Amino acid sequence: MNELLITLPDNYDKIVERLLRADWLIHNFRAKEPNGLYNPANYLYNVEFHNAEYRALLDLNVLQYAVNCVKKDAMRDLYRDACAVLVFCRAAEIQIEPALSIYERINYNAENLEEALDELALLRSLDNADVEQLARYALGDKQALRDIEPAEIDRKTLGAKLTEYRRLTHWDSIYLLVLAAVSTYWNNKVQPQRKLERYLDWVVREFRISLPCIVYAVRLFGHNPLSNMMKFR
Repeated sequence: MNELLITLPDNYDKIVERLLRADWLIHNFRAKEPNGLYNPANYLYNVEFHNAEYRALLDLNVLQYAVNCVKKDAMRDLYRDACAVLVFCRAAEIQIEPALSIYERINYNAENLEEALDELALLRSLDNADVEQLARYALGDKQALRDIEPAEIDRKTLGAKLTEYRRLTHWDSIYLLVLAAVSTYWNNKVQPQRKLERYLDWVVREFRISLPCIVYAVRLFGHNPLSNMMKFR
């Protein structure tokens, strides 16, 4: 039987408590014990004996909360939760991949590039910081990360790559289709049972057909819409 010995940061059980409360991780990891999802041994075992690799794709919100651990003087629970995520990833040797969040930050606008690169440099420093420092901040030590400085990055090369592409051709029209669905949802002049009909009539007559947006509208106007189908009301 294969055995693996690992060393965890002090008070790692309290880190797990924060992660469980935040419940940010979207995953397909099958853990047998209740807290197994945040047990680094489960990941390290697969890395060591089964050649597995794990990556965490950061959401833009999590990226911002993480860098705010250094940028902001005030300490918020969201920043501490993000720092707890960093501790978990370091302990489990999960590679943090910020590309999606950096692209979202830039949003195809070169004016946002410098700020995105600043945040990337800070994230890289945090990802390479002493894990005990990260753990202390996550557990409430406001001063733990005060000596963190942005990492050196090749801003010119990264900037050229991050601004190389334009937005997908159909993105804006999909956005408009979703806005039209939401507008119809909040239109009190249309009876609830007629809202899907009204929306489909607009799609066909005034704009264009999109199967994904029709599926979205069917669920939105149905008897049991999913929660949080509209991020902003």
